[in-house]
Amino acid sequence: AEKSPLFLLLNNIDGPGLRNGKAQAILARLAEIQHIHLVASLDHANMPLLWSHNELARFSWIWEDCTNFCNYTEESSFANSQILQNILGGIGSGSDTTGSVGAMFASLRQVASSLTQNARDIFRMIVEYQLETPFQDGKGAISGIAMEDLYWRCRDAFLTSNETTLKAQLTEFRDHKLIKIKKGPDGTEFIFIPMDTDNLQKLLQNIDTFQ
Repeated sequence: AEKSPLFLLLNNIDGPGLRNGKAQAILARLAEIQHIHLVASLDHANMPLLWSHNELARFSWIWEDCTNFCNYTEESSFANSQILQNILGGIGSGSDTTGSVGAMFASLRQVASSLTQNARDIFRMIVEYQLETPFQDGKGAISGIAMEDLYWRCRDAFLTSNETTLKAQLTEFRDHKLIKIKKGPDGTEFIFIPMDTDNLQKLLQNIDTFQ
């Protein structure tokens, strides 16, 4: 039977999460499928320079200049998404060790929606701890909360029953680079969020929207 056409609408094909060869190659492969039609917007005028001849052939774009010269906040004012408004409102205005606080917030929203309430509460606990004791090594670097300390705090709050379960609950956050784990000189594992204090405070204020 003939397959029904599938239209994929992609806002900002040159966004931070898609600006790499692997993502663009996958999108080009999708666009090449006969019944799939990709409609996309791009922000950077030189974005096509990143595509190879093969990718351009697979995309087979029909170009339309839809430049509106509007500010992004006005362009997106119709959206009711709290996380979008936070990002556009300058939530990433401070320094950021990962390079894109906005991307982290978007990633957190995506991850948190699929997690249990206990896992979200554990993440909140890490945020609160880091705000209480942001710098611990005397050099301004974030040391984070020790895994054992986090475990006992979570156990006292009935969020986990053993350290193995705790690590399993943290897996999604770590895989999406929302938290990092490093070892101290004595082998102790420390967990921290790669975000400055100002943005951590904004995160805590809006953390209930990430569900």
